[in-house]
Amino acid sequence: MPCVMTSERWRKWQCVVGGFCAMCIAGQFYIIGNVGTYLESYLKERGDYPQEATWLIPSLVTCVFAGGQVGMAVGGYLDRVIGPQLTTLLGTSLLIVGAALTCWTLHVSSVSVLVTFGAVPSVGFGCAYGSVYSALNKHNFHNLGIMYGIVNSGFGGGAVLFNFVISAFVNPENMAPDKVHSQGRHFSQADILNKVPHSMLLLSGLYVVLFPAVVWGLRPPPPPSSSSSSSSQDVDIDVILTDVTALGSRPAEDSLLKGDDCTSYQALR
Repeated sequence: MPCVMTSERWRKWQCVVGGFCAMCIAGQFYIIGNVGTYLESYLKERGDYPQEATWLIPSLVTCVFAGGQVGMAVGGYLDRVIGPQLTTLLGTSLLIVGAALTCWTLHVSSVSVLVTFGAVPSVGFGCAYGSVYSALNKHNFHNLGIMYGIVNSGFGGGAVLFNFVISAFVNPENMAPDKVHSQGRHFSQADILNKVPHSMLLLSGLYVVLFPAVVWGLRPPPPPSSSSSSSSQDVDIDVILTDVTALGSRPAEDSLLKGDDCTSYQALR
């Protein structure tokens, strides 16, 4: 019995760790303000349609909100069909694929970047966000609210980490945007722009590093052991016998059996 309890407790913490890593991946929304600046600068300097890049960051934010709602609806349906683990894995996979494809769509157009870095990841975020909590609910946590808080902290904690990593990779010297125009400023330094497509591969690689922890952690809880189920049945029978004995010891005018009491008494006889 102690081994069973230890295994169940370990499986619960596995779920917390897996959910935390899934939220770190889903927190891509919070890095749009930083990464989007480099994407916009690249499209303005080396894209075929530089005027389209002006609305890239606002469009990414709008796309995340809209796609996230669609993803949550789809994730809620898939959670009932294939379970929270596979739904979360599908959502995080969309985030990984979207970041990797952005390395290629940067050479195409702003619209294609909006699809691969906005629409696809936002649907994945919506699928993963609700399914993580659904997986947590399947475990018998005594302090479920604290577990929710630990898992949800990955949503912002991962973004903080990824922001520092991307900035250190693309702009290690922390250079300021050097080209000024009527709509603001953007980067035109070749040392920065050359690294922007590869930064998307780096971001996707960081997600891949966290992905095995999601697979490992978000597993369903183990089925109840036969010993624990039989002991619970024994306890239920003892409770019924105690109730029937108490009914038998009452006075005749108070011991009328009604409804469920009568059914339980006849079943025991």
